[in-house]
Amino acid sequence: MAQKIARDDVLLAIPPAPDQLVLDVSYFGEVIAHPGMSAAIDYTLSSKAVRLAKFTDRARFKQTSWFVGGELGGYRHRGNHVGLLLGARAGVRRQTARSFLFEAMLGASYFHKRLDGTVFVVEDDGSFSETRIKGRPKFAPSIAFGIGQRLPWFLDGALGWHVRPGVFFEIPFNTTVLPHPYVQVGLNYRLR
Repeated sequence: MAQKIARDDVLLAIPPAPDQLVLDVSYFGEVIAHPGMSAAIDYTLSSKAVRLAKFTDRARFKQTSWFVGGELGGYRHRGNHVGLLLGARAGVRRQTARSFLFEAMLGASYFHKRLDGTVFVVEDDGSFSETRIKGRPKFAPSIAFGIGQRLPWFLDGALGWHVRPGVFFEIPFNTTVLPHPYVQVGLNYRLR
């Protein structure tokens, strides 16, 4: 009888609530070696949980979530430029029954790039003088794929880690497009 009750509890189990609001803080390495940081907030638009058909002592679910969010990031390419990004992203995140995460996302950002160092201009008389250049605005669409894991044994599963390689495209760059590969390594925290 006790075994039948346990099996009924598994069959009637309610799936876990989706992560509605997630804070993401990461190391942002443009071309991996140019250090920076990024922070993002993602809001879940839609989520679907599917119970796995295995009969075990507890119910297990896999979950797929569609999300949108905003991101702020920056990095320094020493001696070349400093880049700041402010934009939006949207994607899909899949969580397995063992709390592993797989994600794919597209983004669109305002990219501000300014030279890193002292800039000089040539005057009419041939002399040099220091000038202050504020940088140039650019458009930066992006694509990224990530893996990670929720830590169910720590903070009731609210904390997780991720590794997310991607590329953003600097438009315009001279008369063409310049791809910037990057990697994000960080933590995400479920706010609610």
